[in-house]
Amino acid sequence: MIKLGVSGGNNNDYDLSGNRIADCCSGTLGALIEDSGNRLYLLSNNHVLARSDQASVGDSIIQPGLIDNNCTPNGVGPGVTTIATLDGWLPLSSKATNADAAIAQVASRAIDATGSILELGARQPDGTLAAAPPGISSSNGRGETAVLDLVVAKSGRTTGLTCGSITALDLDVSVDYFYDCAETRSYLTKTFTNQLAVSGNAFSDAGDSGALLVDAANAEPVGLFFAGGRDASGVSQAIANPAGEVLSELGAQAGGGIAYNFVGAADHPVSCLNYGDSTIASAQAHVLTSVEIARGQQALAEARSLVNPSGGILRVAAGKSSDHPGEAAVVIYTDEGMTVTVPATVDGVRTVAIPTTAHALAFGQTPLIEAGFSAPALTAAALSQAIAVKQQVAHGLMKRNSAFFGVGVGQSLDNPREAALVVYVDRQRLPAQLPATVDGLRTRYVVMDRLHVTRSYAAAVQSRAHCMSKPASGRSTGFDLLDLFKPRSLKLN
Repeated sequence: MIKLGVSGGNNNDYDLSGNRIADCCSGTLGALIEDSGNRLYLLSNNHVLARSDQASVGDSIIQPGLIDNNCTPNGVGPGVTTIATLDGWLPLSSKATNADAAIAQVASRAIDATGSILELGARQPDGTLAAAPPGISSSNGRGETAVLDLVVAKSGRTTGLTCGSITALDLDVSVDYFYDCAETRSYLTKTFTNQLAVSGNAFSDAGDSGALLVDAANAEPVGLFFAGGRDASGVSQAIANPAGEVLSELGAQAGGGIAYNFVGAADHPVSCLNYGDSTIASAQAHVLTSVEIARGQQALAEARSLVNPSGGILRVAAGKSSDHPGEAAVVIYTDEGMTVTVPATVDGVRTVAIPTTAHALAFGQTPLIEAGFSAPALTAAALSQAIAVKQQVAHGLMKRNSAFFGVGVGQSLDNPREAALVVYVDRQRLPAQLPATVDGLRTRYVVMDRLHVTRSYAAAVQSRAHCMSKPASGRSTGFDLLDLFKPRSLKLN
């Protein structure tokens, strides 16, 4: 029986050129869920199981996915097994849906009924990690609510088991979807709200779509990974639907009082290899331009008037921002034994707050950057205030400038004791100026290519291009946009 966290997808997830398969795509079979009638379903993304709204109820869901079988569908050649039949999905085309999810009813004895996911278990004597179900004992199978800086793990088709941390909550984000595997023909751009952002070196890659995110401390489901990419510094940025909301939306779509829960076992820790997060180190490695150096020096001259040891500000210095790589900053050293309010900017230049002692300063033992998130978690009041600001400004920011494709709430890297707007910016359309604050709140910019769904695809199949004797059900043999991949908006059965 198949364990989850592996390659899989829709048997029809390929593109045709004439009667030949030109390329194909696949994702990850994420988790096992059950309804109130104890029927078992495979959970993954809409774009993995339902081909971004283009599938039909009853489609074969296969393992491995076509990408791992030389684009050879079941019925055309060997290599894949039908393990489930597509049951329904949350239509991406609907404004009422807020998750990228689909379910498929499991074939008898095809999938491990415990819901075990590869590498989610304990380390074995040979050094490998055992498969294990997610934890469900704390949440009764409904998943837990994510918090900032929570360490999460996921087991995906491409990168296996990796760890990262929650870096933004309440994220509004626009994601591009396509009709074809090669992402050459746009289907729609959907804006999701209240999403989770995860950051971590090598956390995810193409083909990991549909993987279940779990709390690394107890393996409780946290989210369903569906989109991502790498930022300008090479750090993985991942987006996930909150796990509880996925189950709630699936239940509401099904109707009839049906409810879904994750299949799993008692809570347990995940032995995850943590790749860390080089965001701060990468930001500090940026070489400042002469213009930025001049800005920083001018602000530093003004900042010297802030030095007041009795008031908690011990010294100032020139430095670099981690919230916006490539920008100068004024480093403000504060007395770690006092509560000190540090201005977000001085003369329009960002500030970096470093708590320390007079002794450490005197002996040169204080760094120019904050050593990660060593500060306590944001207070509930600070987080609530930041979310209120974000909810007021996010829509306007994204509407006024399409370069902004995501806005959420996280911690500032320049001063982790403060909240920040986490703003995702299209690196191909980078605005000339990016404000250091919005409505008094610090801003943190993630510069990267626009987010896209992260299934893996094979363009220009190397070994052979498969001929189809006749069009597969629901598919076209040509590229007539009037006929090809007509979108459907189907309800769950």
